[in-house]
Amino acid sequence: MSQEMFGLVNFGSKALTAPSFNAHELFYEEADSKIIRPIPAPATLHFDKVININSQLWQKQACVALRRYQARECNDGFSWDESDVGWENTVVHPFLDEIRLCDGEGLRECLVGQVTMVRSSDDNYYLSTVWLHPFYRRRGQLRILWPELQEMYGDFEIEQPNDSMRAFLASVHK
Repeated sequence: MSQEMFGLVNFGSKALTAPSFNAHELFYEEADSKIIRPIPAPATLHFDKVININSQLWQKQACVALRRYQARECNDGFSWDESDVGWENTVVHPFLDEIRLCDGEGLRECLVGQVTMVRSSDDNYYLSTVWLHPFYRRRGQLRILWPELQEMYGDFEIEQPNDSMRAFLASVHK
């Protein structure tokens, strides 16, 4: 099933069909090669509205891959994986779009960004990261999601906001 997450790219066909196929390693190679792309759900499947420890592995792999893209772009390090330990206190709110795949198999729901919330030791959530594929930025997606995040998590903290996040916060707290 994970092979279908590579339908937007047309490279490494041997890697995609090899008996030792490893989506984690292939996503790592993409990020290391500075390939940043939307990640499609496998055919007929859809991303959860909120992705968490109980979500299917392919969804967690897609989220980890996007976070890896963010780490490359922002030079901020990366230590998250798709294991249950990695997802124990993590919740992701995905940004999705329907995209036509290169293989001509029609439209597929794709992960194009995400908001990552983490539960701290005092059981409060904080916003850890927000990242959108460059083609999807400045479309108001975080602004649309913001009231839902506030309703779900209350008055949450934001971990190390960058200049863009500080400007966003100033605009929503007018």
